[in-house]
Amino acid sequence: MPPSFIWNRKNVEHIAEHGVTPKEAEFVVLNGRTTYHQDNKWLARGQTETGRYIQVIYVMESDAAEIDYSEVDLVQLDDGSDSFYVIHARPLTSAERSTLRRRKRK
Repeated sequence: MPPSFIWNRKNVEHIAEHGVTPKEAEFVVLNGRTTYHQDNKWLARGQTETGRYIQVIYVMESDAAEIDYSEVDLVQLDDGSDSFYVIHARPLTSAERSTLRRRKRK
């Protein structure tokens, strides 16, 4: 079963304020370089399918349910699979793009 994402008006509008679409965020979460951020949040950085460099901060549905992550309006899925909830996404700065490119070469 493919990974699922939880999208609602709140997180779609928030990432749109930074010029990022849900499709771009999903692609980077699934294909980018992911590291632990803090408080059960994960940070993914990478290129979109069109080559834009973005970063995405997200939580896993199961982690968000365990902590009181009140601003996340989670939907319980019937299949019991874990889902991604994107909290924030934005384009990388030029310095962040350079760092990511250097790390890719290693």
